Amino acid sequence: MFKNKVKGEIKMLITNEMLLFFLITILFINQIIIILEKERLGNRITAILKIIHKKPLTKKETEYIRKSR
Repeated sequence: MFKNKVKGEIKMLITNEMLLFFLITILFINQIIIILEKERLGNRITAILKIIHKKPLTKKETEYIRKSR
């Protein structure tokens, strides 16, 4: 009886650790996606403001605008 109880607790611990690892991995991937989206939106806002204020765009910004259209 005691062996079965210990085995059950060990299985539960392993399952909880796997779930925790999975959730941490998902959070890490989400953080990377958020950082990339923030950078992309920042580039877009900078380019739009330059166009509004009639300032020249850099080559990189010009390429970015072409790709986003």
